[in-house]
Amino acid sequence: MEAKRVARIGQNLDRKGFYVEFRHPKRLDANGKLGKKIRRGVGTDRESAEAVLADLQSILADEYWWTFDRKLEAESKFDDKLAVSIFYEGMEPTAPDYQGTRERILPLPDRQAERPHAHLLLVGASGAGKSTTERHLLGTDPVTQRFPATSTAKTTTYDTEIIIDEGDYEAVATFLPRDQVRDLIEDCVLAAARASVESTDPHEPVRKLLEHTEERFRLRYVLGDLPAKGNREVAGEFDDPVVDLDDDGEVDDRERTTWREHLGKHVAAINALATETWSRTPERKPAKMSDAEREQWDEVMDGFESAVRDHDSFLDIVDGIERDIERRFKPFLEQMQSTRDQWPVLWHFKHPDQNMLIKALKAFTSISSVRWGTLLTPIVSGLRVKGPFRPDWFEGDELPRWVIHDTEGLGHDPATATAVPTSITSKYEHVDVIILVDSAKQGMTHAGTAAALRNIASSGHAQKLMICLSHFDLMDTNNLRTVDARKDRLLTSVDNVVVSIGKSPAGRTAEVALRRLLPNRVFFFGHLDKRLNGENEVSKSGIGRLTIAEFRRLANAIDERMRPKPKPQLHGVYHDKHLGFAVQGAAQDFHQRWLALLGFESHSVYHRAAWQTVKALTRRLANRWADQFGGLMPVADLIECLQERLQAFLSHPIGWVDDDKQSVSSEDVTEEAKEKAVEAVVTTVHARLHEIAPQRLLAAHLGQWAEAYGHAGTGSTRVRAHDMRDIYDHAVPIPSDKASEDAMRFLDEVADIVEQAVIANGGLMV
Repeated sequence: MEAKRVARIGQNLDRKGFYVEFRHPKRLDANGKLGKKIRRGVGTDRESAEAVLADLQSILADEYWWTFDRKLEAESKFDDKLAVSIFYEGMEPTAPDYQGTRERILPLPDRQAERPHAHLLLVGASGAGKSTTERHLLGTDPVTQRFPATSTAKTTTYDTEIIIDEGDYEAVATFLPRDQVRDLIEDCVLAAARASVESTDPHEPVRKLLEHTEERFRLRYVLGDLPAKGNREVAGEFDDPVVDLDDDGEVDDRERTTWREHLGKHVAAINALATETWSRTPERKPAKMSDAEREQWDEVMDGFESAVRDHDSFLDIVDGIERDIERRFKPFLEQMQSTRDQWPVLWHFKHPDQNMLIKALKAFTSISSVRWGTLLTPIVSGLRVKGPFRPDWFEGDELPRWVIHDTEGLGHDPATATAVPTSITSKYEHVDVIILVDSAKQGMTHAGTAAALRNIASSGHAQKLMICLSHFDLMDTNNLRTVDARKDRLLTSVDNVVVSIGKSPAGRTAEVALRRLLPNRVFFFGHLDKRLNGENEVSKSGIGRLTIAEFRRLANAIDERMRPKPKPQLHGVYHDKHLGFAVQGAAQDFHQRWLALLGFESHSVYHRAAWQTVKALTRRLANRWADQFGGLMPVADLIECLQERLQAFLSHPIGWVDDDKQSVSSEDVTEEAKEKAVEAVVTTVHARLHEIAPQRLLAAHLGQWAEAYGHAGTGSTRVRAHDMRDIYDHAVPIPSDKASEDAMRFLDEVADIVEQAVIANGGLMV
C-alpha cells in the first residue's frame, strides 16, 4: 500500500511540459484492483508542477481524504486546486449529469405551458434514415447545410435535442470527462498493439487505433488519418464520388501533413511497443484453431494486452494522443467552460443567423472526411440546439412547436438486437410521440426495428408510436407498378412484424395495441436526400409530392397527439397471487439469455459473446460509464423481460372498478376503455423498472463487477463468466416454491412497483 501513496513528477517526451503520476488508492486498475495508475499533465512551469505534487502527496498520505464527499473540504484545505481536481476525478458516486449541464445553459420548454411543445423521440436502426428525416423536420438544406450529419454507418453517437422556437439560434454541447477519454484511448492503443502482432496487414494497427470497436469513439475524426499502404485498389468507375461540400478552406495541406506526422509517430511507437512485448511471449498463433485452441489463444492475447499496459511507454503513447486531442480544443476555448485542468465541460454558442450556427456546429457534429483532424464529434457526450427552424413543407404562419430528440441507432446483430438500450427506453414517458424510422428498402426486416416495435408496445406506449418508412423511392419495384402497391407491400411487412410480436412474451395485447394504430400511423418518405420545397423538380415528382403530403399528415398526427385526452374512468382489479408467475417467467427469460451469451447453454437466438466484448462490458459496469457494451445490455434485458411478463399480467385484470371503486361489469365497458386503463398502469410500471433494474444489477454489485473485470491469464474467460452468472443469480433470483431470501426480496420489490402503479392509476390490488 505504501507504494500507492507516493506521487512523482515527470516530463513529457517533447520536454515541453510536466506531469504527475501516482497510484490511486481508491480507483480500479486494468486488473480490477485498487491502485490505478493516474498520470495528468500539470503545465510547463516546474515550480507550479512541484506545488501540485506536494498537495497530492499530502492527500495520498492521509486516508481521511480518500472519499469523494471530502472534495469540497479538500478544496478549502489545499492551496493547489488542480491537485484536488486530479485526485477526485473519476471518484464521483454517480455518472456525470450531462443533460442537467445542458439544461442549466439552455433549458427545455416548460411541459406545463398553456401551449406546450410536442416532444418527438426518433428511434431506428443505424442507417435507416433517422438523421435524414430529422433534416426535413427542421428544414435544413441537405446539400448546403447538411445538418444533422448523415451516413450509412453509425452517425448519431450521443443524445441530441433540438428545440424549435423563436429567438436567436443557440447551442450547447457537453463533453466526455478526461478520464473516460483516456480510457477509450487506452482501448484503442491496446487494440492497435494486438493488431500489430496478429495481422500481416500494416494498415490494420492504424485502423484499430483510429476506430474503437464500439464505433462511437473514432480517433480519425480528431487526429486525421493515414493514407492506406500496400496492395489496395484505387477508386473505380462504380464508386460514389467524394463530395467536398464541407471543405470551406479552413484546413490546409500543411496542417494535414503535421497531423499525419504526429499520427505516424503514434503508430510507430505502438508497433515498437507491441514488438518488444511480443518478443517476450513464446506462444505463436496456429494457422487453424479448434475452439479450445482459440480460447487458449484469447487468453494468450489477454496476457499480452496486460503486459503492454504495464510497459513504461504505454502511458507515454496515451499522453501524446491526449495532447493532440487537447490541441483540437484551442479554437473553441472562448466559448467553453473547462475544469481546473483545462478539460472542457461544455461549449456554448449563440447567433441570430442559422448558417453561422450550423457552421459553428460542424466541429461537434460533422463526420465529413474533409474535416478529419479538426472534429471533436467523438468527445461530445450530448448536444442541445434551439432556433426558429421551419421546414419548407410546413403549413401555417407559426413555427412547429417541437422538441426533437435523436438517439443512437439500434444494433444490426439479431443475436444482440432484441433489447433496446435504456438510454432510449428511459425517454418513452417523457415524450409525446415516438417516431420509429425504418428503411423501405429493408421492409421492416431489421432485427433492431422489430425489437423496438415490440418494446414500445410492451411498455404501454403504443399510442405514441408513428412509423416512418424512408427510402420509398429506392424500393425494389419489381411487380410493384403503383405507389399503392408499394404501400401495400410495406404495410404487409409491418403486419408480419406485429403478428410475430403477438407470439412473443409481449403477447396478444401488445399485438392488438399495435394493430389498432395501423395503417393510419405509417408514413412513406422518398427523395429525402433532396430539398422538398414544393417548387423544385423533385418536389413536383410523384414521390416528391407524396413525401410532402406525408410530412404534413405526420404534423397533423403530432398535433392530434397533443390534444388533451380524458383520463381513464375505468380501472383494473388484480390479484397478487398471479404476479409471482410473471416475475418467475421474467427471471427465467433473463437467465436464459445470459446463460447463452456467457456460453453455458445454447439458445435459438442468443449465442456466446466474444470474450473481449464481455470483458469490456464488465469494465464499463465497474466504472459506471455505461450499462451496456457492444450489444450486451444486462439492464435493458432485465427491464424488457420484466416489462413483457408484467404487461401480460396487467392486461388481464380479474375485474374492473370506476373512480369510486365500485365494481363495473366487463360487458358494460368498451375494449378501448379497457386498453386505456391497462396502458396507464403499464407505462407507470415501465418508468419504475428503470429505477429498480440498475440498482439491482449495478449499484448493489460494483465490487463484484470489478472482480469479474480483473481476471486475467489462463482460464480468465471462464472465471469471468462464472462471476457474472453469480451476480445475476443474486440480482435476478428466480422465485419458486423453494425460493431463497434474495428471491423473495426481488419478488416483493417488483410487487411493490406493480401495486403502487395500480393504486396510483385508480385500480385495486387484492
